[in-house]
Amino acid sequence: MTLTPAPEKDTRDWIAQWYDNPRPCGWKKAAAQILESLARHRRRISAGGD
Repeated sequence: MTLTPAPEKDTRDWIAQWYDNPRPCGWKKAAAQILESLARHRRRISAGGD
């Protein structure tokens, strides 16, 4: 994938800013909730594609 110059520059600028001022990710759900959500998604996609 090739980015056009403006989005590529914006992305590189964002990365540079992030490394200068990193912030931790604030998880909103517990690991168990995330894993259950993934399991529900897997069941849904596995059941409907045949």
